[in-house]
Amino acid sequence: MMVQQPPTQLWFRGGGAFGALRVALLFKSVVVVATGSGIGPCLGLFKAHPEHPVRALWSARDPEGKYGQETMSIVKRADSKANIYDTDGHEHLTPEGILERTKALYTGDDHQNRQAEAVVVVSNQKLTYRLVLDLEKAGIPAYLGPIWDS
Repeated sequence: MMVQQPPTQLWFRGGGAFGALRVALLFKSVVVVATGSGIGPCLGLFKAHPEHPVRALWSARDPEGKYGQETMSIVKRADSKANIYDTDGHEHLTPEGILERTKALYTGDDHQNRQAEAVVVVSNQKLTYRLVLDLEKAGIPAYLGPIWDS
């Protein structure tokens, strides 16, 4: 409708959106944590800034089957040692498991020997808040990817 009959004015609330992962570019390296379709906003970062150092943790039901080989390839190009967990299989992570794995990625204790500067979480609202608060309590700078205001 808007394309065929464009309005003369548009009103919007707030400033222009930069994308959920825009904050990641403020840091030299980041850990990106996503669950399920939360990988979607991360793909924009991974594709637009393939040179930006990231460590990726993605937990989803049948990630290759549901999201496809192209998505898997993009994630693995961003982080060749990406931590991808299939929640249908034996690799299911509890929230505590995600937290501990994220801490290891952040500190470099995952045998990558490099510490990240921050963590960005893109998940459902409950898990995102929980992870961000628990990471901050541990002294790790952590940020919400989504804002859930729609």
